[in-house]
Amino acid sequence: MKSELEDLEEVYHDEEIVVIDGLDKAFLGFAERYSFTRPIAVYDRDVCIRLITERNGLSNEEAEDFFETDVSGTWFGDQTPIFVTLESITRH
Repeated sequence: MKSELEDLEEVYHDEEIVVIDGLDKAFLGFAERYSFTRPIAVYDRDVCIRLITERNGLSNEEAEDFFETDVSGTWFGDQTPIFVTLESITRH
């Protein structure tokens, strides 16, 4: 059975979008802006770390180190995915 990201890769195969294996549940969508030559995959950073923790049996600290080094610290050129931390904005 194919993952949602594999389906997206098929749809966007001409766009050369980089997606990260094993982090499908952290995928949020695509980012676009004027200077981007094509859409870029966007992931929820906190969900990535949770998935790495669960998948590899790591502590949260170990998973964060792994994420920083082996996921967000990996450069795929202009198509390197974006990792966001979702926070709500409250007005006082």
